[in-house]
Amino acid sequence: MFCGRRGAGIRRSGGAPLSQLDMLAEWNLFSSYLADHLYKLGVHPTEQEAADYLYTWRVFGALLGMPDDSMPETVEAARTRAGAVDTLYARVTPKSATYVKATIEYFASLAGPKDVTVPPATALVRYMIGDTDADAFGLGRSPWDAVVPPAVKGFFTGTPAGGLPTPSATMTRIATDMVSRAMNDGRKADLTMPLHLYRHQ
Repeated sequence: MFCGRRGAGIRRSGGAPLSQLDMLAEWNLFSSYLADHLYKLGVHPTEQEAADYLYTWRVFGALLGMPDDSMPETVEAARTRAGAVDTLYARVTPKSATYVKATIEYFASLAGPKDVTVPPATALVRYMIGDTDADAFGLGRSPWDAVVPPAVKGFFTGTPAGGLPTPSATMTRIATDMVSRAMNDGRKADLTMPLHLYRHQ
């Protein structure tokens, strides 16, 4: 469909081939998995929007050298494939748990002192991946666990965050700083949010 021949060429000229299972696991993370978890941010794409987004990632996957037949063509097939890959591939090890905690700490530190930013950042990750996986990774719990869900949904939908304006504002600032600095090698950068996409005026 896209460039199965091109992908084969990339692998031949690049020496040792990349693990296609690794590639598919990452592809799932940025395609169907992301689309299906937007609801936690208060964003509900239509099936057509999800299908269009999936198509975009099929193009990206082809450019990265993934065979066409490794990438599901429909949203439902992508969800089924993602579940199968998770069952086969997703597992928590001491090394992966250490990596997850270090990643959270690094990005949180971009927004301010770790003792201030790590707890809400950890709560954000816990909310997005769920308690089962968060507990498996050994992520701590804190009062932020109750603040993050309404704060995040309030930010994207423009609705009050559960009567908690101060923690919500703090969560928004931390998240925005983390993303803007991560995109600019740790330096502060202006980040314009396309809030009109989330029905802000």
